[in-house]
Amino acid sequence: MTDVCYRTGQLARALGVSSYQIRRLAETGLIEAEYSGKQWRIPARELVPLQRDGVPEIPANTGEAQSPLPRPKSPSGHPALFAEPSEQVIEAAEEVVVLENEVKALGLRRQKEEVLDWFRGRERDEAEQLAAQEQAELDRKEAERRRQAREDAEREREEWLESWERYALGCLPSDAPPEVKLELHQAVRERLQRLQPIPESDVTYKLVDALTAKALAPWRKRKEVERVIEDAVNRLPSGARSYFKPTAWQIKATQGARQAIRQVDQDASLPEIEAAARRAVEVTAAEFEALQAAAADAEMRESITRWAPMPSGQSDSAKEAATKGIREALAALPVSIPRQSRGL
Repeated sequence: MTDVCYRTGQLARALGVSSYQIRRLAETGLIEAEYSGKQWRIPARELVPLQRDGVPEIPANTGEAQSPLPRPKSPSGHPALFAEPSEQVIEAAEEVVVLENEVKALGLRRQKEEVLDWFRGRERDEAEQLAAQEQAELDRKEAERRRQAREDAEREREEWLESWERYALGCLPSDAPPEVKLELHQAVRERLQRLQPIPESDVTYKLVDALTAKALAPWRKRKEVERVIEDAVNRLPSGARSYFKPTAWQIKATQGARQAIRQVDQDASLPEIEAAARRAVEVTAAEFEALQAAAADAEMRESITRWAPMPSGQSDSAKEAATKGIREALAALPVSIPRQSRGL
């Protein structure tokens, strides 16, 4: 540790003497002192002996020339002082030195703080850069975690949709046409995709069953209508039907029944649909029976004409005239008359 030292003015005040005396004692070596080039510095341990023994007398000048002590120089190199300095001048000079040292110390402290600030700034920048890198890594990991979570959720949701699509298609009858399967598949996917979050299984069961029933309803109604039409067409007279290939009468009756059903209200009951189909088929059956009756009547008229008795001995022209008259007479009769006149 550096020893505590007094300046000449400080030690003079402590001993109650002048600064000049102390400086002369330092110059003559009567007290321990060190000249720093600007001022004398007296160790603090000199204070106690001087207080106890008293301040020595300043020796008188001898004939020997003494080496002059260095004095402060002016900036131009000339001596700053031309006489022994007064106590005030010495104290002022010492104060100047103190201030200069303090200014230098402040400058050094400022430089030190500037350097420390530079290092602190660099450390702060490095810390901020490291924190930014760590935060970027955390953000990257969080983004990766969220992406993975989204992919897992999407995969889980897709598996959930596919399982309910398989369930819905498994509920269809084996004879359901492809268009019904496609319609049900689309309906289930579109409806379930809108559900957020995924509902409980019992809720999903009810929803999918309802979608299945809705998809099957038109097809089942068409099947029921086809059965009704088939039953109605089977009511045609036996001569109008064939079990191998549909006759013209069966085709006509089927078309009539379809047209009649289309004219029925959409919300009509099954008995109402059946009644409309039967009425349409009955019209076709009546047409068939009328044509059959007309054909039988024409055959009967031809038979009567062919087998009508003719008087013997008539010429061929007379027979032809008689036959023509019979045909004309039969043509004037209603259709049902020849059948009743079979005995003529």
